[in-house]
Amino acid sequence: WASLEIRDGDILTAKRLIGEALTRNKKNGAGWLVAAKIEEKMENHGLVGLILRRGIECAPMDTDLYSALAEHEINSGRIDSARELLEKAIEINPMNGPLYHSLAELEARVFNIEALANLNKRAAQVFQTDASAPPPSAMAMQAWGKKIK
Repeated sequence: WASLEIRDGDILTAKRLIGEALTRNKKNGAGWLVAAKIEEKMENHGLVGLILRRGIECAPMDTDLYSALAEHEINSGRIDSARELLEKAIEINPMNGPLYHSLAELEARVFNIEALANLNKRAAQVFQTDASAPPPSAMAMQAWGKKIK
C-alpha cells in the first residue's frame, strides 16, 4: 500500500504505512527498500543509506538491499564500499546475474580492466551458457547447491 501512496504523491501516508509494516515484520527486505525510496523522495539522502543498512541488518540474505545500498554508495562517491556490497551480495546469491552486471558496470566506471576480466572469468565459471560446453563446473554446482538450500 505504501508504494501506491508514493505513486499518488502522498508521501506522509506512505511513510506511516511502511513504518507500521516494518514494525510488524523487520525481515521484509522489500519494506526497507520502500522506506528508503520514501526518504529519497523526501530528499533525506542521509537517511537513505541508514535505512538500507538497517534493512541489511534485519534481512541479511536480501541481495536487493545490498544492490540498492551499493547504488547509493556509488552516487555518494564511495566506490570501494559499493564494490564490497556487491561482492557480498554475489557471495549470498552467486546465481543472480544482475549482481554481476552491476559489479561490472561499477568496475567499468572506474576503468578497472583487471577486475572486469576477473569478474568475467568468475561469471563464466558459474553460468555455463554454451550448450556444447562440458557439464557445469564444480563451482557452478556448489553455487547452485547453496541457492537451493
